[in-house]
Amino acid sequence: MEKVLVIGAARSGIAAAKILHESGAQVILSDSKENLNVDLPGVEIKLGKQSEELLRGVDKIIVSPAVPIKIPLLRTAAQKNIPIISEVELPF
Repeated sequence: MEKVLVIGAARSGIAAAKILHESGAQVILSDSKENLNVDLPGVEIKLGKQSEELLRGVDKIIVSPAVPIKIPLLRTAAQKNIPIISEVELPF
């Protein structure tokens, strides 16, 4: 089972996480904002500080267009050769 980290829990990130989960992926949805109210059954939700631990076992990362590509977590992912894909590139 593919493990996917979705970064950005706004409307499009939530939609991407839901579709990925429904297609059989193990999904983690993360946002740096701590006070979001997100409930997606079957999707692991991680709000607040985005530590390197989020990358453990991740096969690819889906990034919301609103998320700056230069955040430390994405730099670390690039160094670990984890594919980083924009939501707009997802084949829905």
